Amino acid sequence: MWIVCGSTGPLGELVHAQRLAEHLPAEGFEVDVWALAGHEETLPRPGASAVRVVPASTSLGVERRARVLGAALAGAGPPGVLIAEDVVSGLACVRVREIRAGVRVVRTIHHLEPAHDPVIHEAQRVSVEAADARVSVSRYWSERAAGELGVGVAVVANGVDYARFAAPDLGRREARAAHSWGPRTVVLSVGGIGARKGSTTLIEAFARARGRMGEAPLLVIVGGAAPPAGYLDRFLEEAGRLGLSVDRGTAAPTTDVVLLPTQAERAMPVLYRAADVFALPSTREGFGLAALEAAASGLPIVLSDLAVFRERFSHGRDCLMVPVGDSGPLAEALVRGARETELRRSLGDAAQRTAERHDWAAAAAGYAAIIRGE
Repeated sequence: MWIVCGSTGPLGELVHAQRLAEHLPAEGFEVDVWALAGHEETLPRPGASAVRVVPASTSLGVERRARVLGAALAGAGPPGVLIAEDVVSGLACVRVREIRAGVRVVRTIHHLEPAHDPVIHEAQRVSVEAADARVSVSRYWSERAAGELGVGVAVVANGVDYARFAAPDLGRREARAAHSWGPRTVVLSVGGIGARKGSTTLIEAFARARGRMGEAPLLVIVGGAAPPAGYLDRFLEEAGRLGLSVDRGTAAPTTDVVLLPTQAERAMPVLYRAADVFALPSTREGFGLAALEAAASGLPIVLSDLAVFRERFSHGRDCLMVPVGDSGPLAEALVRGARETELRRSLGDAAQRTAERHDWAAAAAGYAAIIRGE
């Protein structure tokens, strides 16, 4: 079995592929992970499952990238099952099946791309409809795919490496020392900046909240794919308008917001442990794996009120949920999550219980059942 990704950028699809590859052997499958990559891309979280990389310029369009990937897969003699993680890999795997008899394609749907780009939208339709089986990581996107594309989609939720995030090697004080953040209140967000991540709403909320979060609070935004053209400039302009200083990589004493690149696998539990509150005010998510990692770490988490989050989290029990795009309620939730001791404890404890119910071995078993036709 091969699990195939259309990019090696820091996206949830490749993490999903690597985690399944680690656990599917227990179900009796030999697994390799393939991914298309340009020189601008690097593997997320080095140290996870090895990836067979197919080089291709990131400037190529969806169709041409799919052809490059499909040719590489077909030439390598594919196994009987290909799991495609996105639009590009979905097209590539369908084309491999046309060339190589006996290949079965399983298409994972993390989310559906908006319809504003007709080329991508059509490629998405073909990659989903032509698959032999389809799996979504959430009920929400399963129902969307069924309604918009008229196909049946099974649901297999993501897992989380609970033991690693719940019991990191370093305690909070040592984790803080590793980042030189000192006693500052730290708000953490993982997934980078972009309109879909609600980044401008987040910095506006942080600006509104920071006067109530102790001395020199810090917002740390980690990883993510490169933001769309012009978005980073708009983000920095908005930060300047709000009086926030932004640095990359290092948080000086005068820094309000620090942007960190994608971190190595071993660094993530320490990063979560060093924070005071986690925020993911997205406008759209496929699953929100970072929220589950933060939950496993015992952090109080603040999420936008999205259907995919409501599938596993509940406001006031294991998170605080706020309206999408509204910086006022988000600011209030950040202050509460960072400063109210009893609330922090109850949210963190309940979040860990929620995360503990999500297991990658169970996800692999779900895929195995679908592949076997059970």
